[in-house]
Amino acid sequence: MAKTHDFTKILWGNEFVIEAPIEGVQGTLTGEGHLTKGDRILVCVQCRVDEVEYYPNAPDVWQARVVFEKPVPLASTSDSPIQSIKNLISELGDALFQGDLYQRIEQIFSSDRTTQISNRGRFDSRLTEEWQRMRREKTPISVILCDCAGLAAYQEVHGEKATDKCLQDIAKIIRACSKRPSDLVARYQDQMFAILLPNTPEAGANHVIEDIRSRLSALSIFSSNTKPAVSLRLGKATMLPDPNKDSQSLVQEAARSLT
Repeated sequence: MAKTHDFTKILWGNEFVIEAPIEGVQGTLTGEGHLTKGDRILVCVQCRVDEVEYYPNAPDVWQARVVFEKPVPLASTSDSPIQSIKNLISELGDALFQGDLYQRIEQIFSSDRTTQISNRGRFDSRLTEEWQRMRREKTPISVILCDCAGLAAYQEVHGEKATDKCLQDIAKIIRACSKRPSDLVARYQDQMFAILLPNTPEAGANHVIEDIRSRLSALSIFSSNTKPAVSLRLGKATMLPDPNKDSQSLVQEAARSLT
């Protein structure tokens, strides 16, 4: 029978640590005690345990792959002060409000660790929300995909740090081209970025894609002298949301247009 484990009093960074994001709205937790698949964990958010593995040399220590479910109101867990979990993020100070903490938790689970932009889980969630909103408002929505083919081979030659720097530079440029607060830039796959443009017609998407192409093409990684070669492909799609289609059809059409 599934159980709920309350770890809200544990000091993060000591016997309880988090490594996130992994993929989508997920993370990895390490702790002590008995845990089984399907259990719930309370750590100022509620997480569902999808996988759990015990360390061979420490039978009481587990590592669990978890999925974020929802914030947990402080009053429902314990009377411990909010600073008892402030070590979740070391740079956060003592003067935390509950809303600030929840916002930071959401940011951790929805951000790409390397580039610090949104991850695919956050993108898919926002795409669904905006698709429904644009359908109600009868306005167009656009998606742009940016595929940087060849980065895996590039990493084998130049190393992980150099590749991470390239990804960070690419993310920075794409964010600069997506200027509105409602626009969302995400690392969609290892070498692919996605840009969500709500309330944007095809002409607007064309303007953004040309701006991205122009700025990214200036990066040395996309030079013909780069060895091994890394190529840049961009694709876009614009739709007036159809109740007979789902939001992923927009991404699929953008993928088909990659050139």
